[in-house]
Order: sequence, then structure tokens, then C-alpha cells
Amino acid sequence: MRALILIPAAVRDAANTAAASFDPAGGGQTFTVPLFAAGTDTIAAYWCSTEMSEEVFDQVQTLQTAFPGSVVERWDPDVSPRRPGSLLAEHGLTAEPATP
Repeated sequence: MRALILIPAAVRDAANTAAASFDPAGGGQTFTVPLFAAGTDTIAAYWCSTEMSEEVFDQVQTLQTAFPGSVVERWDPDVSPRRPGSLLAEHGLTAEPATP
């Protein structure tokens, strides 16, 4: 299964450390894609989309409790191809910084 995971920028290092416990091979570099507060050039969050087993997904869901403001959800791109964009909009985020 595939998941979308969004974490607040302030907890990036701690979230990467937590991700390494789920994926020792590369989890420490999970959150490298910045998201910007809409209309600004301020990094407000980081996110990823990744394949994982149901067992790992259950573990990853603990990020929501450990890091308030985080989002962990199942995502099927064949069923909901626009979900990443709507998730960003729901949280007032964009993938591109504002330009002056």
C-alpha cells in the first residue's frame, strides 16, 4: 500500500529519526521535500509518499501522536490521483514558494 505523510517543519529532524526506526536503510532521509505556507517562501512542512506494508503503516501512524500536526493516510493514486494536491490545500500548503 502507499501512504502520504506530512509533518510540520519544526519536527523534521525528530521525524526523520523516527522514520529510521521503521526503515533502517533509508528512513533517516524520509522528509526531504519541503512544503511552503501558501503565499510565502516559508517552509512550513515536509512530506513524502511511499510504499509500505500494512504492518509498517500501523507503526507509522504513531507519528501523528508523536508529532501533532502530522498527517498519515493511505493513498491509492489510481483511485485518488489528485489527493496530494487536495491534502496540501486542506493544510494551506504549496509545493512551490511564493515569488516576489
